[in-house]
Amino acid sequence: MSQQIFRRNLIIALFINAAAFITTIAVISYANLTQDTGSWIRWTVQCFALLLVLPGMLRLKFRAYSWQGFIAMLYFIPAVLKFMSPQGDTGDTILLIATPSLAISAGYCSRWLQRLTADSESDVAEPTYSKTDNTNTLSERDNNE
Repeated sequence: MSQQIFRRNLIIALFINAAAFITTIAVISYANLTQDTGSWIRWTVQCFALLLVLPGMLRLKFRAYSWQGFIAMLYFIPAVLKFMSPQGDTGDTILLIATPSLAISAGYCSRWLQRLTADSESDVAEPTYSKTDNTNTLSERDNNE
């Protein structure tokens, strides 16, 4: 695939990731503001892991997105439990959709950032092949190098 396709896919994945990240933080914040058991300490503990990778995300570091995928799954299990309980509400449904979206988009962001970083750092061009008589041979450009 060309770099333009990777860049387009990366932009889409970054948008989905940012939307899922903001949604997850918003649902946690809303739950802590509206529930009787909510508090600033509880909000800090619940958001700490997500906010831990934020500096790397802003710098577009692929390792931050890799970690974010694992961290998002920590929020998935409680979301499923709350969703299936009789006390489940709309926020739990939104969280149940946002956490896998966050994990999957983080994986794609990590993958495409790695690919674009590797492509931009490599000085060696990939050899081009031409078909001649149903056999693959290196083109003359590569033979001269």
